[in-house]
Amino acid sequence: LFPMGLSFLNTAIPFLFPNITNMFITATAKQFMFDGVLINCSYATGPAMPVCNGIRGRLPSTVVPVPDSKNFKFSFFKHKNESLEGPFKIISGNRDIFKIGQIIEYKSNNNLTVWEPNTTCSQLKGTDSTVFPPITNLNDELFIYVPDLCLSLSAVYKNKTIIKDITMYRYENSEKN
Repeated sequence: LFPMGLSFLNTAIPFLFPNITNMFITATAKQFMFDGVLINCSYATGPAMPVCNGIRGRLPSTVVPVPDSKNFKFSFFKHKNESLEGPFKIISGNRDIFKIGQIIEYKSNNNLTVWEPNTTCSQLKGTDSTVFPPITNLNDELFIYVPDLCLSLSAVYKNKTIIKDITMYRYENSEKN
């Protein structure tokens, strides 16, 4: 933003968030992540109006209109929480527990159609990250399919740690991603 734009936003912020007393908004994690933090756009005139019109005209997925109101709510994940990203067809693990959670189809395809066929990128590999098969070898990569990226990402073993007497294995993003 250019300096004049910052000055303009500074004037609008007390109207958009009327109860703030400093540069921080106090809200619960649930509000920030799912329920939403209120953006007050009930004004017919004033410095908040152009900002609200801009939000209304370019409505990002993280901002939703409040029903029967001119206001909006911002949240990081509400739009994901109310979306259908599948359907997925996964292995239940009944026949082979070491394949539990593995995605074998996404939107009725057993490969990713946005990529060149028969390439590493087109392979549907991993789980949706809600469940993983039992770990038999710490050096094996874990794969997670991410619909937003239309690809599978891998995680590699970093170290063993103990939290409240529970042994855990820490995995991190692979350098291959």
